[in-house]
Amino acid sequence: MRVCSASGATGTGYSATRLGWARVSEPLALRVISTSMPVSIAVPPSQLVLLPASAERTAGLRDAQIVFAGYGITAPSLSWDDYKGADVRGKVVLVLDGDPQGMPDRFGGPAWRRQGRFTSKLAEASRRGAAAVLLLHDDRVAGMSLDVLRSERSAALLDPSAPRDRQRPQLVGLIAEDAARRITQAGGQEWDVLRRSVETPAFAAVTLPVRLSVQLAVEAQPVESANVVGLVPGSDPQLRREAVVITAHLDGPPAAAAPGTAASPGARDSALGVAGLLALAQASAHGPPPRRTLVFAALTASGGESLGAGRLLLGLGAQRL
Repeated sequence: MRVCSASGATGTGYSATRLGWARVSEPLALRVISTSMPVSIAVPPSQLVLLPASAERTAGLRDAQIVFAGYGITAPSLSWDDYKGADVRGKVVLVLDGDPQGMPDRFGGPAWRRQGRFTSKLAEASRRGAAAVLLLHDDRVAGMSLDVLRSERSAALLDPSAPRDRQRPQLVGLIAEDAARRITQAGGQEWDVLRRSVETPAFAAVTLPVRLSVQLAVEAQPVESANVVGLVPGSDPQLRREAVVITAHLDGPPAAAAPGTAASPGARDSALGVAGLLALAQASAHGPPPRRTLVFAALTASGGESLGAGRLLLGLGAQRL
């Protein structure tokens, strides 16, 4: 097996990115605007995790209205549209994780379709001009508590070389169900009724008379990190230009780490995945030659923007695999 340079010489690694720690630089404010006098809504910091979506020094919202968009899915091929023409430009979109579970003929039940992934929801909200996207956190779905995720997402790996997408939301975040319940109820909606209504194609996004103001300061510093990539060349002259890519993530943003720490290793998560990757690579290197090229990649920066995965794809494209 040929191991590619982790420094980026092959185009599959990356270095000198920025690691940003986001902190709230002014008190978060939620207020109801449907009453004659604005009413504040209390949301404890433990129930909301916010991160900037780009490497700007500051990111924030000022009186951005909140829209509950159900699962946040628009899929014409499935005859499904949670937005139904709702205008979310400059607003905060609150969405549920996953996809409708009561319609296995359209969605995959426990095996989510692509539209149920947060990356798809974020892309759809971005396309519609949302200023922020909040994903309802579910301990059962995520496999961990919001407190654990708060620790893991105390920092975000941000790529300053990426072009600034003006349509991209300024903030992304996770919100606890208790906080979402209080926000929707303060906006005149019954949370449990809303949760049931999102399971049918008749649901339409609900604009709440609730506005959010918050400002984040981003403290960033350069860090060095890279993918580690190995290749088992294909043996078929016609097929060796095609590649089968197998990945595991090597690290992610540091969990409450000291400045200068670039990696956040996880025994159950990262280490087991990389161990499996190495076992597959070893078996492939010593077994019958594959017809297509096999690419084994241990990816860095798995959290947030998945920068390591993005750089891997760019590198493979440059090598015409």
